Amino acid sequence: MQIEDFDYLLAVAEGGSISRGAELLGISQPALTKAMRRIEADVGLRLFERTAKGVVATEAGRSFIQRATRISLEYSDAMQEMHQIRTGEQGVLRLGFSRTVNEQMVFAVCKLLLRERPVARFELRERLTGELMPMLRAGDLDLALAPLPHGETIDMQFIPLYSDHLYFVAALDHPLRRRKSLGMRDLADAEWMLPPRDTRVRLHIDEMFRARGMALPRIRIETDFGSGATFSLVQGTQLLTICGDSSKNLLQALGLGTLDVAGASFGRDIGIMYRPEGYLSPLAQRVIELFRQAGAGATPG
Repeated sequence: MQIEDFDYLLAVAEGGSISRGAELLGISQPALTKAMRRIEADVGLRLFERTAKGVVATEAGRSFIQRATRISLEYSDAMQEMHQIRTGEQGVLRLGFSRTVNEQMVFAVCKLLLRERPVARFELRERLTGELMPMLRAGDLDLALAPLPHGETIDMQFIPLYSDHLYFVAALDHPLRRRKSLGMRDLADAEWMLPPRDTRVRLHIDEMFRARGMALPRIRIETDFGSGATFSLVQGTQLLTICGDSSKNLLQALGLGTLDVAGASFGRDIGIMYRPEGYLSPLAQRVIELFRQAGAGATPG
């Protein structure tokens, strides 16, 4: 087999048909059909089952596709590394970051790198953590700065930078803020503004309620927490929400404050993620070093 064969295989898997795979590759359908027959002959197994709508990977095909994906990424990493060694180029750094991390830290590190590496280029992508992970796995990002809830494990290399505590938040005149003590059950009848149900923070909050035999939070607003302006939706209402350390300083100006709820302390680690065994360019390694310094409270540089 040749390295191009993995491109053929992955294109058919992505497209779901020979015709669509040929379009993705920019080659003719007969040429791709011939290549797939040769690949299956080399492997000695049928990798795809033909259907009326296209093709579906067999069990052997699914296993082979997983390995082909890793090989393709490793090959791409190797060629990138060799290109940088040959030309001395510093290349492009593709950095993703979650909407809930300290973006001032992200921009400070990038500004420092712009001065330090005059010819380096950056591609920044702000996404939800759930969107960043597939981008890392696919090799579309070199690094991602994102939260990891305490105790959770992932299939990525994770370098913790700092801890971010999360707080329950309400309007300053909310009746719950007038109570001398609060427990989780005091929140049972509240209405909430929370992130989508498939986010890690939301899953953790739901589990806090479930573990106490409580009904899940009653959601009035479900939204991505993309900026501090999101908290204005809670201003002057009876809704509850959450915030992290990086947003806590915005609350007072919006007429909001935190709730001290017994037994409700929770948080997450913010860190740099990258693919295990993936190629880290000198530029990526420098970025990691700068983020480590920033996370430790030092001035980057």
